[in-house]
Amino acid sequence: MRSYVLFVIGVGILLGFQLYSISGMKGYDDIEYARQAMDLLRGETNYYDHHFAYRWGVVLPVALFYKLLGVSDFASGLPAVLASLMMIFLILKICREGNWSQSLFALLLFCLTPNVLYYWDKLMPDIQLAMGVLVALWAKWEFNKDANKAWGLV
Repeated sequence: MRSYVLFVIGVGILLGFQLYSISGMKGYDDIEYARQAMDLLRGETNYYDHHFAYRWGVVLPVALFYKLLGVSDFASGLPAVLASLMMIFLILKICREGNWSQSLFALLLFCLTPNVLYYWDKLMPDIQLAMGVLVALWAKWEFNKDANKAWGLV
């Protein structure tokens, strides 16, 4: 029950910030990723010499959501929103052994970080990258809890 309440608090913070502050696409990067996702759906992939060309971790999920939901701001931001929700879930999973105030502090520390507040729903690689790092740290944490598991993998 505690994790559910904290999860709702975290999502509420992000949604509240979204509703009362910034929204939509913010620059060249997200428009370029959206264009690449549409090109991919049309079968018109251009492997050009540009630093955006090979960021498939952003383009592929967006292309999938464009295919399923149509082209919209909602479909563009959904991969980042899902990654943000997964990070909230992982933070609460990591903090499950602590008390309520420790979990709330960790959640607020994450949700009120300026990068998270700004990029949690944007078509950018920032949140997916942060999620990958958090998943790797969580996996390492879980793996090191039992030293026999670590030797079993080797």
